[in-house]
Amino acid sequence: MDNTFLILLLGGAVLLAGLTMLAIISRRVVRPQLDIDTYESHFQTARGHLSEGNAGRQLAVVHADKLLDRAMKELGFKGDTMGARLKLSRSRFSDINGIWEAHKLRNRIAHETDVSISHEQAERALEQLRRGLKDLGALK
Repeated sequence: MDNTFLILLLGGAVLLAGLTMLAIISRRVVRPQLDIDTYESHFQTARGHLSEGNAGRQLAVVHADKLLDRAMKELGFKGDTMGARLKLSRSRFSDINGIWEAHKLRNRIAHETDVSISHEQAERALEQLRRGLKDLGALK
């Protein structure tokens, strides 16, 4: 009986030490921080293209979409494509449907010929992507 008690006591001490070490290690895990100033600058560059006609509006949407994808990658989101990353991270965004809408517009621009988008479509897409970047902490 005495040996059983000692073994249980020793096992409990080892378990407690292991859990303590795990807690210490988990607190030291560094979460990636995004460089907000860099993202702000790039997003403003994208917005600047809005006044450059259809080609500029397209460029603005593509650029902003790339920024969101870059932020997701930097934060360690899983998935081989932006679409896969979006599917796996729906809960991280306040308006996942808006982001999908903007990303689909980007895909049309990238894969179809003779795509024409209005200033309003581009503005809406940029606003949706801006909100996504803000949700991730890439923009203020």
